[in-house]
Amino acid sequence: MKVNTYFRKVHVITILCCFLCVMCLSCSHPKDNTFGEYKSQTIKVDPEKKSKPLNMSQYDIDSVVSISLPDSAKHFLPTKLIVKNNRIYILDSQISKTIYVFDNNGNYMFKLGERGRAQDEYIGGPTDFFVDDENRTYVFDRMAQQIKKFKGNGQFSENIWTADLFIHSFGLLNNKHFVYCKSSSCREEDVYNSALILSDLKSVNRKQLLRFKQNYSLLPSEQTFFSNDDRLSHIPILSDSVLVFKKDSLEKIIRFDFGGKFIQKERPDIAIEQNNLKDLNEYDGVTALEVYQETESLAYLRYIYNSTIREWLYNKNTKQTISGYYLFDCFLLNSRLKYLRGNQIVTIIDQERIDFLRDSYSDSELHELLKQMPPQVKRIFDGNIPVPAVVYISLK
Repeated sequence: MKVNTYFRKVHVITILCCFLCVMCLSCSHPKDNTFGEYKSQTIKVDPEKKSKPLNMSQYDIDSVVSISLPDSAKHFLPTKLIVKNNRIYILDSQISKTIYVFDNNGNYMFKLGERGRAQDEYIGGPTDFFVDDENRTYVFDRMAQQIKKFKGNGQFSENIWTADLFIHSFGLLNNKHFVYCKSSSCREEDVYNSALILSDLKSVNRKQLLRFKQNYSLLPSEQTFFSNDDRLSHIPILSDSVLVFKKDSLEKIIRFDFGGKFIQKERPDIAIEQNNLKDLNEYDGVTALEVYQETESLAYLRYIYNSTIREWLYNKNTKQTISGYYLFDCFLLNSRLKYLRGNQIVTIIDQERIDFLRDSYSDSELHELLKQMPPQVKRIFDGNIPVPAVVYISLK
């Protein structure tokens, strides 16, 4: 068993090292050219092309689950959603600064920590989290440079320190490794000068995966790792590519081709730290990949083009691609917060989104929009289903 575990770890590290050869950040060439098998894929996306969003004949609302927030969460802004192991996990990194855990029926179970100075509390607040197969939750407090581990019953377990590396974000790989992403470095030692680092769950044994060529001023999204089913995806800083792991192996590296209209390919000079923000904002092209999620059935990308959010969705079963500002013809389903699970897209509808819809349209316009709402969503809009509500959408 120990021998198998050792070779599995070596396999993960070896597969990851192939990343050094193919990513757009210029890195040191590895000495060993035996990397294992993985796919290289290029996907062309035209940011100017806007396809028709999905209509009610192309998707089903499988279920709607009202979330029973505790009384202490009167002000609530969800920033990440995970549905796993018959539980719903919702991160609020802006207001409540905690993670709420609910059962499949939306009943509140517990929250994972709060701000404070105790061992089980956050100094700055949680910025990202992942859940393993045993319902253990790993929560990153970037300001404190700690990953807090919680047991399946919500009890605090331990703090895992990352202060010596000062990481930007992290991912959980195969329930046995952390992958750290750093946004800058100024030290000479190899592990400290790494842009991507593999670590055990104690943050002790570390392996450099990707070195910095230079420091960048364009910060990535708060979260750069995304876990769906048995995949972990990562968007390196300023990269037009996505690294996709399946279980403990590198499955593929996907490069998104926007016809050359990508900042790192077209104008890398305006991204480095000595240039000003005005030039960056005036750049006419794609400045960042924000979110990438993938399952056996779906692939989803969110990116920034001309300072606006664009979405791209590929249905592997129907070979259909949706590209544009919105995925669905129903406005309330187009929340930025999405989680892919199998053939489902899981999202949240809250009161703020309903109020925005009411304030933005006249009564006659709303009447037309209501015709495009599935019956379950209309019941949410009319107040018959309490919000916030988690909506499970399956694509046909």
